[in-house]
Amino acid sequence: MRATARIKDHPIHPMLVTLPLATGVLAVATDIVYIVTGDAFWARGSFWLITVAILGAIVAAIAGAVDFFTIRSAFTNTRGRYHAILQASGLLVFAANWAVRLPDPSLPGTLLFAGVLLTIVGAAVWSFGAWFGADLVYRRHIGVIPGEDESDQELRRAA
Repeated sequence: MRATARIKDHPIHPMLVTLPLATGVLAVATDIVYIVTGDAFWARGSFWLITVAILGAIVAAIAGAVDFFTIRSAFTNTRGRYHAILQASGLLVFAANWAVRLPDPSLPGTLLFAGVLLTIVGAAVWSFGAWFGADLVYRRHIGVIPGEDESDQELRRAA
């Protein structure tokens, strides 16, 4: 059950997901600060955090898709499908959020409510989806071989 997308025995997807998840959650914080202060600096910060979140999520999704479609237990596991669906949905929410903000990152008028709501929904969906991903890795050991390293595998092959 080793990850297909990996560096040595380290799966790439879990390494990459931290950036989009962190920037998505930080965008919620900067949106709240923008609402409280009215300072456009925070709105622009949210826009760029969302941009980084989307780009990072696309890269992470590529590695995740490689593992999802090549590891049978990930593809057939219901939690694996939930994880993939939720993370792809969150990416679409953040993409819509980015499109709403693109003309003016400081979100004038009614766009403020829509943009902030999309940020909160996107971060929540990603966080919930990340819970399924963590369950796959840490409880079900999909994509990782617990307690083994490369030298253990070589010794077993030689025996």
